[in-house]
Amino acid sequence: MDMSAPKGATSISVLQLPSPSVVAGDSMRDSLGVVKPITVIAYDGAGFPILDAVAQIFVTDTTKFAHITPAAILVGDSVGQARLTGQVGGLQTPGIGVPVTYRPAKILAGAPAAPLVPIPGTDSATSLASSTVNTLVRSLQDSASQGIIVRFKITYLPTNKSGTTRVVAYLAGDGNVPQSRDTTDGSGGASIRVVVVGFALDPNVVFGRADSVVVQAESFHNGKLLAGSPVTLVVPIRGTVPR
Repeated sequence: MDMSAPKGATSISVLQLPSPSVVAGDSMRDSLGVVKPITVIAYDGAGFPILDAVAQIFVTDTTKFAHITPAAILVGDSVGQARLTGQVGGLQTPGIGVPVTYRPAKILAGAPAAPLVPIPGTDSATSLASSTVNTLVRSLQDSASQGIIVRFKITYLPTNKSGTTRVVAYLAGDGNVPQSRDTTDGSGGASIRVVVVGFALDPNVVFGRADSVVVQAESFHNGKLLAGSPVTLVVPIRGTVPR
């Protein structure tokens, strides 16, 4: 393979992965289940991508949980974490770890969510609470599947008699930054935070009556939904705002 640096290449991207993980005994695939190579984008001095840049991908660890084919396809050999880096000419990407995991087969509800308890504020924007919903992705043998994307969405918010939504909620990650998906960790767990504002507008909460926010979670493998998708996750709301 010609490893000479393309003319004008001054920088390269990090490794571009079709998936956050690869299944042991299989090749890395995209979200539709299509086998795809790992790539690196090279840029010229003006910041434009060089379309004919030639990249090489290396497995750098000695344990060899995975190997790279000549076509830059990552193949999982055994469960563990493969260390990879990429190179275009004399430019090298930072090394990264890629989980080689058990084949995911099902998604389950994780630990129950803690109740949302409103914190009184002067208006709806300062009446704020949050809670985390949890899922688990498992293989047929009930082993944890790491590096699997789980997508979340809110499917129910409290309403008044006319059906008008009285609570505003969104899904978030660290720092309450909005996001709608997570990637499973070493235990197969994926989670997302439910952040709720607007309690002061909700009579159910104001008068101490119970309600909830409902979230659904789903995950795919090889373009097909895992068994159990979508899993329903309920976050109780406890009314404590003084009348």
